[in-house]
Amino acid sequence: MASSSAPPTRLPRLLSGNILLPLIIIFGYVAFLITGIDAGRNGGHDDVQPIALYIYFSLLLVLLQLAISENRTWPRILYIFVASGFAIIYAGERLFNAEGHRPGNFTSSPWTYIIINLLLLVVFVVDAINRRRPHVDRPGAQPSRMSPISYRAFASDFGGLAILFFIAAFLLDTLGQRSVLSLVGLGLGSNQKPYVAVDFNQLFGLHLTNGLNRLEVLDVGIAVLAMAISLLLLVIVGALTLSASNTSTSGNERFGAAIRRILWEAFDQTLLSLRLVLSPLIWLIPAFSIGFFSENILSYLQISARDSQAQIVDLFNPFSHASLTNLPMLGIVVLLGALAIGAVIVSVAVVEHDGQVILNTLHIFRVAGRIAGLTLAFFFYSLAFLNAAAILFLGTKAEPFQVGAGGLLALLVGGALALYTLLRDRAMGRTPVTKG
Repeated sequence: MASSSAPPTRLPRLLSGNILLPLIIIFGYVAFLITGIDAGRNGGHDDVQPIALYIYFSLLLVLLQLAISENRTWPRILYIFVASGFAIIYAGERLFNAEGHRPGNFTSSPWTYIIINLLLLVVFVVDAINRRRPHVDRPGAQPSRMSPISYRAFASDFGGLAILFFIAAFLLDTLGQRSVLSLVGLGLGSNQKPYVAVDFNQLFGLHLTNGLNRLEVLDVGIAVLAMAISLLLLVIVGALTLSASNTSTSGNERFGAAIRRILWEAFDQTLLSLRLVLSPLIWLIPAFSIGFFSENILSYLQISARDSQAQIVDLFNPFSHASLTNLPMLGIVVLLGALAIGAVIVSVAVVEHDGQVILNTLHIFRVAGRIAGLTLAFFFYSLAFLNAAAILFLGTKAEPFQVGAGGLLALLVGGALALYTLLRDRAMGRTPVTKG
């Protein structure tokens, strides 16, 4: 395990495994139950939103981020909840609030993106200052700075600032004119309107020329200016490095080694300067992924409920008509889940500036995969028995909780991981510990 520069904070007793895992399982079961009951109403034809599932999967991803994070100080935990919480709420509003057209949806307000831009800049500047303040990593150790006060570090800061505003401009353009996406044939259609347009002339009554009145153009201008300053500082760094090189080596060797060192340190420091501001943007990927993930699960439940030819035995048949119809959807669900988990890992690695986080995550995935696979499998089978009881005793016709291929796949994956762990522990002479 990689050691963290800051001592981890002891989490509250509420977050201990003996309390948290049962709560997660119960919450998940209730979320699936509520979504399935809603999906089965009126033969699966009612307009339903999978908000309960979205909240549940969002909670799982936040807990995953906490689990794989090496630095668990209270400021870091608070930042994780703020950054991931914003992305989850934003994606939820975009996906489930009537496509953003309901009154009060903040994702369609230009002020939202102005405030986000300002907050990203403030967080970037505060982090840059904080990285240059002396910190004591351990008691008795000498104070040290995460980033030095040097031309090279400042060049990386301006490079990071340029990357940040290029990303902000691109994301805003995808919601507006889609100028960049139009280059690959994904621009706005003739009858389509931008989802949101941040026009300074309309907001503040200005009379700026066409183009300069948009926020994404301002972002590009700031990014270009920051990149120009970064390159100028890198030229200074290169000149100083080459002039101080050892004269006993050849000019080509000095130049090549110096350039490689400058570029590597610039890349490293640029990631360091972007670590906090990139986290909310990266979190948009898993947030939208689990949103579509939840919608696909709801679609399966509705299709199963609409299957008028289904018999009670089809609740437990992984090869039923509804299950076979939804096989392509199962593949999409698996890909979306993998994308969401991968983005969370990248977010933690960037924020903590530690690639070792990815390696440390493998152990957590072995445990979490075994628990998640078996938990989802028993969810499906338990809910299928509940559905059968409702058919027998309540006279309901809908069968949303068909086990399907997804339930069989979860059972096989969870069982395989559990068997692998059992055989590995037995081979190593370990005795499994049972908690309950």
